[in-house]
Amino acid sequence: MRGLRITIAIITLTMLTGCLSHIPDSGTVSYGAEAYAPSEQNFVRTLVSPPNPGATPQDLIREFLAAAAGDQGDYATSRLYLAPEIRYSWQPQVEVRIYSGRLQNIHLRAPRELNTYGLTGPRLGTIDQQGHYQREFSGASLSEYFSLQQVDGQWRISSLADGRLLSESDVARSYRRLNIYFLNSSKRSLVPDPVYLPVTLGISTSLINALLAGPTTWLSPAVTSAIPFSTSLVAGSVPIQQGVASVDLSAPAVRISSSDVRALSAQIVWTLKQLAEVAAVRITFGRVPLIVAGSGQAQSRFSYSNFSPDVLAGVSPSFVIGDQGISQITGLTSKPTFAVVESSKAGAVSRFRAAAVSLDSKSLAGITEANSLVSGPMAGPFALRAVGIAGTEWLPPSWDADGNLWAVQKSANRSDIYVITPDGRTIAVEAGLFANLNVQGFRIARDGSRAAYAIANGDSSRLFVARVIHFGLGMDPKLRVEAPIEIPWSGGPIGSISWIDAMDLAILTASEPRSIWRVGIDGPEQINLAGIVEPIVMTSAPGMPMLAIDREGRLSALVGESWFVIGTGKYPIYPG
Repeated sequence: MRGLRITIAIITLTMLTGCLSHIPDSGTVSYGAEAYAPSEQNFVRTLVSPPNPGATPQDLIREFLAAAAGDQGDYATSRLYLAPEIRYSWQPQVEVRIYSGRLQNIHLRAPRELNTYGLTGPRLGTIDQQGHYQREFSGASLSEYFSLQQVDGQWRISSLADGRLLSESDVARSYRRLNIYFLNSSKRSLVPDPVYLPVTLGISTSLINALLAGPTTWLSPAVTSAIPFSTSLVAGSVPIQQGVASVDLSAPAVRISSSDVRALSAQIVWTLKQLAEVAAVRITFGRVPLIVAGSGQAQSRFSYSNFSPDVLAGVSPSFVIGDQGISQITGLTSKPTFAVVESSKAGAVSRFRAAAVSLDSKSLAGITEANSLVSGPMAGPFALRAVGIAGTEWLPPSWDADGNLWAVQKSANRSDIYVITPDGRTIAVEAGLFANLNVQGFRIARDGSRAAYAIANGDSSRLFVARVIHFGLGMDPKLRVEAPIEIPWSGGPIGSISWIDAMDLAILTASEPRSIWRVGIDGPEQINLAGIVEPIVMTSAPGMPMLAIDREGRLSALVGESWFVIGTGKYPIYPG
């Protein structure tokens, strides 16, 4: 959720003198100015205060909410607001409930003698104990209740829900959105798992502890880890000295293979390289250095680009289908040039209405004029993979990091997912309710662990990301797409989907006038990439200009914030 920017709380003199008790009933709690804090060494901790003597019930609740927003550790200061009998049973860490805007007045709930107060407001989302953020949709609301009692003549909270109630700005100040990295089923690619971690003086330690604890509940069935089970930090911390982060892990009970040593190192290095102050990582097991071939004891932050969660490392090749078949484009951001890929089937390729290039740029798949799915080497020949059935339509195909070709065949009331494996087998993917939906767009993530799709919803669309499960053994592989998470979307009907990178989608709308949007899968960010008129097809890749073709056949590239016409064509392609 990129809308929640990491911020610094600047504590004002009036807060230092305890003016929190004078916040008006109808106002919003203010925490001062905010600024971006790129690392844990550049933030100012919010000052928290114990209860003010003589506070009214309403004032005590407001002071408690302000204290809980900035308290750390075991929330010792926040617990002072609670009656003794619940002071240590309250569990603030189980959940964060986030509200947007401001809360309504704290009101007394009838009957008055219960001393129970309620407050309401717009609910934005939650952060669970693992740090997973789940966003609510527009119109969601929260209701919180607090019972109070007198303790030695002072009001104290005697009943409340576990967890904490924070505003959007509280979260921006107190939490940092970072990724922990796991491996796809083949251990070829890293998969990001976004988490929100409290901003503390030990964010490097928090990151590695989150990694060692394993993936979040939603992602867990779709990924694996090279880190042995029950591994922990020997010293309990990850110090950073002169740019080197030291990760000392407990000695594993089992031998780690050389390939897993590299994968384990990739997980740790990619997780820690998000911190600007980390230039290299030293990994040890029980103080014994973990040595990886080709690397010293301190592994550079630039290591393991071959495990990149975006799969495509460096400059990605780009292609376009035109009248002469398929051409490779070079010099996209300088002086684009087009070179036709020699093919025995150039005529057939020029008539593909949709196509996809494998991640190694060696294979091409297409949807023919007869609505059949074919694939083969870039130069041909192409093998028939699935025949188009009358009344159905093939959505644009896509490839994952393991060389699997994904395609969806849909009709008005049914959609089926198929995978063509590298050895040519066709697998019908289990997808539950997906089969009964009118799917408008589908795209496998390049890591193969997640899939994005859109379904019709009246005059608009609903957008989802689901996890991909690999199961079955040997010659009987099976796949399942499950547990969809809905992504907030308000841009109208969706025509097609492309993965920009591991955390962002490009969406092409289907209604006139058509437009292209950038959508973050972990939050509400929707950016209209205006500037091109009436795009009919588009593609995207990590770190590369987005490509789109309009109704006149003009091929344009998005460089920075501007679109430039670079040629002509029918269908642009990035690998994936």
